[in-house]
Amino acid sequence: MDKYIPVYQPDFGHQERSAICRAAHTCEFLTANRLCTLFENEVGKLVGRRYNVFTNTGSSAVLVAVASQHWTRGDKIITPAVTFGTTLSPLYIYGFVPVFIDVIPGTYNVDPDKVFDALDKHPDIAGAVIPHTLGNPVYPGIWSRFERSVEDACDALGSSIGGEKCGAFGVVSTLSFFPAHHMTTIEGGMAMTNYPIVGRDLFRFANWGRDCYCRAGENSVCRKRFEFDLDGIPYDHKYIFSYPGFNVRGDELRASVGLEQLKKLKGYEENRRRNFAILDKGLRPLDDLIIPPTSLPAADPCWFSYPITLKGGNREAITEELEASGVATRLIFMGNAVRHPMSKGREYVAPHGLEHSDEVMRNAFSVGMNHTIDEETAYFVLREVSNCLKKHAKRA
Repeated sequence: MDKYIPVYQPDFGHQERSAICRAAHTCEFLTANRLCTLFENEVGKLVGRRYNVFTNTGSSAVLVAVASQHWTRGDKIITPAVTFGTTLSPLYIYGFVPVFIDVIPGTYNVDPDKVFDALDKHPDIAGAVIPHTLGNPVYPGIWSRFERSVEDACDALGSSIGGEKCGAFGVVSTLSFFPAHHMTTIEGGMAMTNYPIVGRDLFRFANWGRDCYCRAGENSVCRKRFEFDLDGIPYDHKYIFSYPGFNVRGDELRASVGLEQLKKLKGYEENRRRNFAILDKGLRPLDDLIIPPTSLPAADPCWFSYPITLKGGNREAITEELEASGVATRLIFMGNAVRHPMSKGREYVAPHGLEHSDEVMRNAFSVGMNHTIDEETAYFVLREVSNCLKKHAKRA
């Protein structure tokens, strides 16, 4: 093959490397400090969130977001079966019971009618952890039904629905800055909220579970560091622990990269939308062979990748041939989560069955249309995908 077109490829150049060098030479503290605060504030402005915590990964952002909701072991939590492993993992880790909701074909998102029906049939449902799968916005009316919720927008930076940015809907929302996503901090994520008490808890869970909310180098943000006591014993606030927490903070080097990437984000989003449009326009005539991606009427997605569900045919033959031709492929995350080893022996509920999630697991895949792919390469991907579908896909 002459070239290989990955599903994702970060744009990481001299600006990012220079930023890392500046931070390394000038920052008094390389752990979370001034640059992290600046990065958190800039991302918050972009999405519309006031309280934001930069974490070491997007998966950690989801973990602290779930922890911040203070659900109780055994609580039922709505989530899709088509999901990523670390969106589901915190539910199992904390002993919650996933209520798996099937997806609408072509959207890869939870079916809102089934969400509402599940809430009617299971009044003990305590909340929801719901992603915008592949950056495709979920029906926004679901969020108001939950007093506690996590909106996983890790794939959806730049996506919006009804004029509102994805990441602005749940009680807590999350972003990922892994190299596969719309911008990168190498590794990194963000947990965000507009509720000050929840924001404080996000910080605490990401910072060992300490009650203290000082950054590195800060000594008494609360202005009463030595006025606390534990069971009548005077105690330094820095060493009072409110929760069983983690150490999953971001750091100054990654924040410096994120600040540079934010300057380019608008161009990244434009490239993704152009590449998606090229693939979508070219593959729509094959809708007798595939279920093309579908969004809600008010949605403006900035897609993570281009998903395809076969109506019939041999997915393995298609993906193997595409890989051989230089076009990378990926499956749609877990497909149906209940079929994975991590779900075996664990309690969950699937009140409507998971027919369409199984269809995603058996027949769906995606190809790249990320922001580093130029127009010529996007047309190359289109030709290869189209040829493989015509060769190996079948009408239902």
